[in-house]
Amino acid sequence: MLIKEIFFILSTSTILIVNVFIMPVISDEPNEFEERATLTQRRQMGGASKLNRAKLEPLKATASDGDKEGGTSGRIVVWVVAVITVAAAAYFGIKSFVNKPATENTTPTVAPTVEPTMSIAEQIMDDTVKADSQASNVKVNSAFVTTNQTVGKASTTAEYTLTDLTVQKYETFTRFNFTLSGAMTTPTVTGVVDPFPVITATYDKTNNTITLLFTQMASNVSAFTTADSVAIGTPNIDSLTHDISVPADQEKYVIELSSQAGYVMQVVTASNLLIVDVKDIKPVATTVVPTTVAVTGTVTVSPTVRPTVTVAVTPASGSSTEFSKTSQSITSTLSTNTFQLISGYNYGVTHFTSSNGETYNNMLTYQKQFSGTVYPNVDAQLDGTTLTINIHNYATANMAKQTVTFPTNPSVTHLEAQVTNHVLTYTLYEVTAKDYRIIFDMDHQVMLLQVRN
Repeated sequence: MLIKEIFFILSTSTILIVNVFIMPVISDEPNEFEERATLTQRRQMGGASKLNRAKLEPLKATASDGDKEGGTSGRIVVWVVAVITVAAAAYFGIKSFVNKPATENTTPTVAPTVEPTMSIAEQIMDDTVKADSQASNVKVNSAFVTTNQTVGKASTTAEYTLTDLTVQKYETFTRFNFTLSGAMTTPTVTGVVDPFPVITATYDKTNNTITLLFTQMASNVSAFTTADSVAIGTPNIDSLTHDISVPADQEKYVIELSSQAGYVMQVVTASNLLIVDVKDIKPVATTVVPTTVAVTGTVTVSPTVRPTVTVAVTPASGSSTEFSKTSQSITSTLSTNTFQLISGYNYGVTHFTSSNGETYNNMLTYQKQFSGTVYPNVDAQLDGTTLTINIHNYATANMAKQTVTFPTNPSVTHLEAQVTNHVLTYTLYEVTAKDYRIIFDMDHQVMLLQVRN
């Protein structure tokens, strides 16, 4: 558009130049017809009916008409060529200037730096699995339960803010840390000022969830404030979900489990920290040196079971019972409540060949590690299709019922474990009555409950 406007200005200027400079030149030439009277004019002149030839003067010698016309035309051509030349030069010069790339006084455009956006999981969770010894305030195994729990105290004046939320994985449990700020402005009825609001944990065994409900909340400035779900991905924990369908003065988080798992909730007042630890029971990698006893045979765990184990039917150090459907018992010298099964278990379908060549496929082996140097007192009985095994001298006084299912076993559907008055009771539910036995291998601190098909 700029070039067109300039060309328009040049064209207009050219027309003005022609009108101002060239036309006057043309108009200044004398017109011979204006100087010579026509015959008609002379006839109309008054007082002279005839031409007085004596009074006529001879015409002066002037430049020929051709020369006059030639000179005038030449000057016109020169002026026009000059104007066109100037206009063309100006046009191409301006066009070249306009189209010339701007290389001077230019500042390079720098693209803005875009910071990568971190997901909620990256902000709150460390995928590094740490050793249990690196965690502080770890509760004993018996503290992990599947019942509802509550911490904090109620107040009508306090307001709290959830300032931080983190998730840390450990070898045998996963920890959820909730940091709060704010404290009660007036004492409770007991006269104690508690730095935490009422926080309840509801365990749903049907849906395998632990729901955490925070009350008296003013705000949430943690990294997890949206209605979203973060995958945890541990053996027992699927995800953590923030549920915003609660009143404005509440915060709700749901821990979704893949199977039932005990948990414990505690507060660390000095750090304004609420800790929720959820048990992650993992298979214990145990390698047992086989001891073949020709009289009774051996049990070999198939390669698909974690871990692969070969165990002597009668351990070199420890005690065991024989396969039968009758009542069984193991008598020990242990008289104190010090026997403790530690975190971790393994179960699988095994293959058993007895000394007389009998083969038993799909035998269930439930294996668990224990601590201590002396095996406990045990009694067991099979009542119809329900097998009950009582392990006495247990270190933990009481523990809520926990359930383990065996989806791949054709004989036993599931197992329930519960501690009452230092007695650990295993209840196995069978499809039909089967032979069973109990083994305590002290050399490797392994307990096995076996039911063969």
